Amino acid sequence: MDQHIIFLLLGLGSGAVYAALALSLVVTYRTSGVANFATGALAVFGAYCYAFLRRGEIFIPVPYLPKVIELPVLLDFWPALLISVGLCALVGLLLYVGIFRFLRTAPPVAKAVASLGLFVFLTALFTDKVGTSGMRVDPILPDGVWMVGDVRVASSRVWLAVIVVGLALVLAALYRFTSFGLLTRAVAETEKGAYASGISPDRVAATNWLVSGAVSGLAGKLSGGEQQMLAMARALMQDPRVLLIDEMSMGLAPVVVEELLPLVRSIASERAAVVVLVEQHVGLALEVADRAVVLAHGQVVLDGSTMALRADPQRFENAYFGRSG
Repeated sequence: MDQHIIFLLLGLGSGAVYAALALSLVVTYRTSGVANFATGALAVFGAYCYAFLRRGEIFIPVPYLPKVIELPVLLDFWPALLISVGLCALVGLLLYVGIFRFLRTAPPVAKAVASLGLFVFLTALFTDKVGTSGMRVDPILPDGVWMVGDVRVASSRVWLAVIVVGLALVLAALYRFTSFGLLTRAVAETEKGAYASGISPDRVAATNWLVSGAVSGLAGKLSGGEQQMLAMARALMQDPRVLLIDEMSMGLAPVVVEELLPLVRSIASERAAVVVLVEQHVGLALEVADRAVVLAHGQVVLDGSTMALRADPQRFENAYFGRSG
């Protein structure tokens, strides 16, 4: 199958996440005129809230306060999901009331600068609290395998796309067929007319920021590994001569790793590219590589062809786990 079609299928999840974030951005823009570039940071906040709640902790992204507060119990999927989405909705409301409400009549550039500054601030805050390493949680969506021709597609990516399409339809129905949607359209068309009709643009905008925050939070929960997949796709499509890949499997579903590693090998062979792969998914890495090097404390402890290492797995295991013999 053509490589472009393979990337199209692998990119279903990434496209769905970006679509969900775009929905969130449109909701805030219609009633407040703010292209909220901090939408992605709000999605990250939702993802962290969900991950910590599943571990029995509440994430506190406030300087000089503890990172988490311990809960007496571990939360199951639905309580953690609803609480984290609710927290994102609340943060969205607070952002409007505390910042963007005062910028309703400001020039578009001022609103854009404010949202960019908020994005940088929130990103730095989360990095300071959590670091740059990801957090592993149990998959939310079914993680089976569907075959499309000769390509293995993770069912979770397809379900993610279906969920986002469903979310878009729900929001379209909300704004098309409800009184809230009518009020939103009235404010978007003319604030002066809304005031004359007894409608509060501030109240309508605040409600839309609540909805936007909830949508961003939901997108954050569903976006497992999409950034990693997008980075891989961008690198491979640039026709590189040397490609450095560090922990490609980090944050990706096993079925996606099993599809991407042979694809990387195929592209490297076709384009005569050199690939340096740092990977803990040892079994599959040995199947696609020509040579393997094991490092311990910065020193090479084993170097050889993968064919020879596969023929002597005990030698490789001893080097990998630091055992003698």
